[in-house]
Amino acid sequence: MAGQDDSGYRRADAEMVRRWEAWANEARTQLAAAGLPIQAEHMNAAVGVGVVVTVDPGDDGAGGVYVGWDAAPVLRVAGMRAAWRGQVQDPALHHGGAVEDVMTRAIRDILTAGGFTVGDSPNDFAQEKVYVLRPPSGPLLERLGLDALHAAGAR
Repeated sequence: MAGQDDSGYRRADAEMVRRWEAWANEARTQLAAAGLPIQAEHMNAAVGVGVVVTVDPGDDGAGGVYVGWDAAPVLRVAGMRAAWRGQVQDPALHHGGAVEDVMTRAIRDILTAGGFTVGDSPNDFAQEKVYVLRPPSGPLLERLGLDALHAAGAR
């Protein structure tokens, strides 16, 4: 345990957070290599779209790496408006949910194919996210015999 604030929140030790950050970076690399758009870290969700990889630095059962999907803001806002109005049959709400389900399955499958061990989120507030349990044995590009120059087409 690295420390506790006044609310009782405990932050994981710096080494564990560093490992989670490395796992998150590898997840971003693998998902980008698959062709998925990756949101920049700490991007405002109002304009972000694509894969979102975050690290929860908590020293509890919910600390670690989470991966999710943000559809375009227009679809997210339409779904939220329908939900706020209680319009559970609204097509935007159903379509947004279907897109999130499909993309979450794709993210899970891509990470698993790349050597990650993933599971269900232990965080009640992030149930729709993929949770990273273990990283792959090494970086994907290295395991494929690629590096930045080869991946860019240099000879």
